[in-house]
Amino acid sequence: MSKLILKWIFTGIILFFNHTLLAQPTNQPLVVMPYSKVSIHYTVAESEGPIIDSTYPDRPLTFTMNTGQLVSGLEKALMGKKIGETFKITLQPIEAYGERHAQLVQSMPISMFGNTKPQVGMQFEAATENGSQSVIIIDVFHDRVTVDGNHPLAGIVLDFEVQILSIQPY
Repeated sequence: MSKLILKWIFTGIILFFNHTLLAQPTNQPLVVMPYSKVSIHYTVAESEGPIIDSTYPDRPLTFTMNTGQLVSGLEKALMGKKIGETFKITLQPIEAYGERHAQLVQSMPISMFGNTKPQVGMQFEAATENGSQSVIIIDVFHDRVTVDGNHPLAGIVLDFEVQILSIQPY
């Protein structure tokens, strides 16, 4: 009987300490941490240029941190931020969509498109030695088509304005 009481007391102590050590203090605000689910509003523009995209007023972006859903520079800037915080950040290409690579721009015969009439702006997946590559047609001239495998924002310095709307801990 005494072993059962001791086991019950020991279990209660362990549960108490686990809850006390793992529970987020109620007087501490939630902050963005790895694997938090976060909702933000943002505006992104070319550095000192036109706005490229914005979630205002009614299209917030919701994502999970550290899962590759954001460019690395923005994800780093969000770490430790609180609900309601707003901030601005300028990201160099290496922190965003990378540098442009000339070898990803290629010209090919129009005959490779078969019955499809290629037009500037069309996007498609191209088979490469390294697997599938998303490309966009940037020029059609006579019997040649030029495609670009760079991300459309590659090589561009980007200015972000961000407002944190909600945080759900991991």
